[in-house]
Amino acid sequence: MIRIKLFNPTILLIVFSTLFFPSCAKRAFHKAMDKNTVNSYNKFLKKHDDSKYASKAKILKAELNKEDTKQTYTKKSTIKKKNKKKPGKTSDPILIAENEANKGGKDILEKGRKMALIDKVILPGSCWNWINTVYNDAGYPNKSGKRKTVHKGKKSGPYVKSSQIKAGDWLYYINHSYNDVEHSGIFVYWIDYKKKTGMILSYGGEKRKQPGRYKPYDLTHVYNIIRAVSD
Repeated sequence: MIRIKLFNPTILLIVFSTLFFPSCAKRAFHKAMDKNTVNSYNKFLKKHDDSKYASKAKILKAELNKEDTKQTYTKKSTIKKKNKKKPGKTSDPILIAENEANKGGKDILEKGRKMALIDKVILPGSCWNWINTVYNDAGYPNKSGKRKTVHKGKKSGPYVKSSQIKAGDWLYYINHSYNDVEHSGIFVYWIDYKKKTGMILSYGGEKRKQPGRYKPYDLTHVYNIIRAVSD
C-alpha cells in the first residue's frame, strides 16, 4: 500500500481527483498553480511515477509543463509591455517649429537642420550662398515659381511687420549684434515676440570654416522676406 504524506488540502484534492475523477483533475490543477503547490505536486508525481500511475502522471506532467511555459511567456510579455516606451511629443523648439510649419517652411527647416547639425556643410561664400543652397537642395530653386518675395525693401526700410514672418522664411535684416551690418538667415521661431527676438538658422561665412548655426537675433529691422512656394 502506498502512503501519501501530503497535508496541503489542495494537494489532497488534486491527488483524490486524479485517482477517482480524472475529468476534475485538470480543473483542480489550474486552481493550485501557486509556487509552493507546484513544487509539492512535482514531488508527488516523481514519487508515484510507477506503472499504476504512469498514464495519469504523464498527462498531469504535460499539463504542468504547459502551464509553466504559459506563465513564463505571460510574465515576459508583461515585462516587455512595461518597458515599452510610448512615443511622446518632442520638447525641442526647433523640431516643434518644423512640425508646425507649412509644407514649404517644413522642407526648408528640415534641410537646413540636416546641413547644419548632421552633415555640417561648409560652403565658400557668405550667408547668402549657404541659404541659397538650403533652398535649392530642399527643392525650392529661384525659378519656376518656387520662391516668392513677400516683402522687398532696403537696409533703410521699409521694414516688415512681425506678423508677416513665418517659419522657413529667408530674412534679410540688420545685424544689431555685429556692427549693424546686413545679414540674412532662415527664421525658425519667435523667442520673444514682443521684443522681436527670433531664433535664426544662419551662416557666418567670412572663411570661418563653420557650418550653419542656430542663434537668437534682434529682428526689429527686417527689410526683405523670401518664402518657399510648395505645390
